[in-house]
Amino acid sequence: MSTPSPPSMEALTFNECLEIAEAIFSRTVNMQDLHFTDGIKHCTLRVLGSFNAPESKMMKIQRLAFSLRGYSPVLISILRTQPRLKHLELHQGGGNMRFEEADLPELESLKAHLWDAVDIVPGRPVRKLELLYDWNSEPSQVLFRQLTLSTCGITDFTTQFAHSGSDDVALKNLRLLCRHLPQIERLCLWLRCALSDSVLIETLPAFSSLSYLKLIGVVSRKEKFDEGQSHNSIAKYSPDDFENFVQSLKERCRNLNEVEWCRTATYSCSSWEGEIAFWYRDTQ
Repeated sequence: MSTPSPPSMEALTFNECLEIAEAIFSRTVNMQDLHFTDGIKHCTLRVLGSFNAPESKMMKIQRLAFSLRGYSPVLISILRTQPRLKHLELHQGGGNMRFEEADLPELESLKAHLWDAVDIVPGRPVRKLELLYDWNSEPSQVLFRQLTLSTCGITDFTTQFAHSGSDDVALKNLRLLCRHLPQIERLCLWLRCALSDSVLIETLPAFSSLSYLKLIGVVSRKEKFDEGQSHNSIAKYSPDDFENFVQSLKERCRNLNEVEWCRTATYSCSSWEGEIAFWYRDTQ
């Protein structure tokens, strides 16, 4: 007589799935990488409650990611018991996260909104920071000053720009970034609107340690009209033209030895979508 197969996850109710997750998590003793993709707070916290014991079973977690909108004291208390956590992702953002000086002592990499990063970075060895979503306006210098308080200094930085076709905001933001984090060695910019080469030429040389640059999105070539005309024309770079631009940039950024460029079709709130038009890579 054959043993009936267990029901598939699709056939289970939402509550039954949660019960299974709780049972699994309550027996876990050596989990190191945990990623919650569900943004429903009470469900995530219910599963996390399986670890809420004096002898925390999450003590060995090294990578942790959440997609919660807003945070709770339960979540904060769990994060505070992660002495080995090295990589943390907080996708939705909540703000007002308060930690003690001894919390998260090994945190090296953070992916979060600016208002969460300024609560977490100070006093911790964060080297790699990815700010989620875009800078629609110039961030407060007070906020950015908090990012300088990493005990190791941030050298790997990723952010997104959506400046509505105006280079002025991007120019201000990159200047602000250089003013407070001049030691950046690896820089990745996600561009939701075309960014002109003149902004990059003007700002990037100030990052004296910059060795790697990655651009995702449209980079435009700004060309002046004949004298007497006040406006500029914007043209998208071709691969051949971009090669010349990179060489010009390298002449100004002496330590820059690797440049990558990816043009993409569309952008969603969680990731870049669409086919890659082409890759450009220069590793010389």
